Amino acid sequence: MRWEGRLLRLGTGPRLLTRPDIATHDTRLPLSRRHLSVSLVCLSDLLQTALELGIRFYRLASQFVPVFCRDDLVAFREELQESASVLRWVAELMGREGVRLTAHPFLQVQLAAAEPQRREGALAAACAWAELLDSLELGPECRIVVHAADPQGFREGFSCLPAAVQGRLALENEPSGASLATLLALSLECSLPLVFDYQHYRCTGGEAQGLAEVLQAAWRTWRPGERPEVHFSTPRTNLEHGRAPSAVAHADFVDPFAFADFAATVLPLGDCDVFLEARAKDLALLKLRADVARFSGGRIELG
Repeated sequence: MRWEGRLLRLGTGPRLLTRPDIATHDTRLPLSRRHLSVSLVCLSDLLQTALELGIRFYRLASQFVPVFCRDDLVAFREELQESASVLRWVAELMGREGVRLTAHPFLQVQLAAAEPQRREGALAAACAWAELLDSLELGPECRIVVHAADPQGFREGFSCLPAAVQGRLALENEPSGASLATLLALSLECSLPLVFDYQHYRCTGGEAQGLAEVLQAAWRTWRPGERPEVHFSTPRTNLEHGRAPSAVAHADFVDPFAFADFAATVLPLGDCDVFLEARAKDLALLKLRADVARFSGGRIELG
C-alpha cells in the first residue's frame, strides 16, 4: 500500500498454502536424522515461491530451531558450522531480493519462566535463534518476537543473555498479561522494539490510548532505518462445533475494510512491514491484495 511514497509490505508464513508440498523445516523421523542444512533447503524453496508471489516478508517456523536445553544449543552450533555453505547460499538469495525474515517462537523463548530448567531452555533457544539470524547475515530489523507477560521475570531472563542476542529480540503486546503501557516502558528500558499486534490490542478494548497514539509510541521504539514490524488479523466469526469462536482466534482470511482503516492510520507514520496472522496464510495475503485493490478503486497498493 502506498501513501505519499510510503510502502506497506505484507508478510506471511511459515506454511505457504499455494505450495503445501514444501515443508517448512526438516521433518524426517526419527529426530536424530534431522539437520539444519535440510531445513535451509526447505527455506530456500519457500522463499523462491514467496518471491514469485511478490512476498518479501516471511516468518520462520518455530521448529526451524529445535533447541530446548544447553545440549541442544551445542548440537545446533555444530550444525551451523556444517551448514556454512548452505547458509551463504540462502543469505545471498535474501540479500539479492531484499527479503526480511521474522520469528515468533513464543513457546520456546519464555525468558520469564520461573522454573530453572525452562529458563535455561529459553536462554539456549534465544541464543540459537540469534545465531541463526546472524549466520544468515540478516539486518537488525530481523527480530525474534517474544512475549513478556511477567515484566520482572522477563528482565531477569533478559539480563542473562549476551548483548548480541538481546539485540535480536522484540516485544509483542498480548491480549492478556502486561498492559501496552507497561510493555512500552519495558521496551524503552531494555532498548527493544515493540511489535504492535492489532487484534491483541482490540481484545483489550483498545486500552486507554487510541490506535494512532499507540502506533506512534510503538514506532518510536524502533531504531532509525529499521522498518517497524506489526501484526494484523481479524477474529474468527464462524460457528465451530456448535460454539461461538473466541475473539482471540484468528480468522482464515482478513476483513479488507478493517485492514483499510488500519492502513490509513499506519501509513502516515512511515514505511512498515505487516505480518498477516491469518490461518489461510499466503492465500489470505493474495485475497487481501485483490480485495483492497478492488474496493479502493486501485488507489491502494499492497506490497
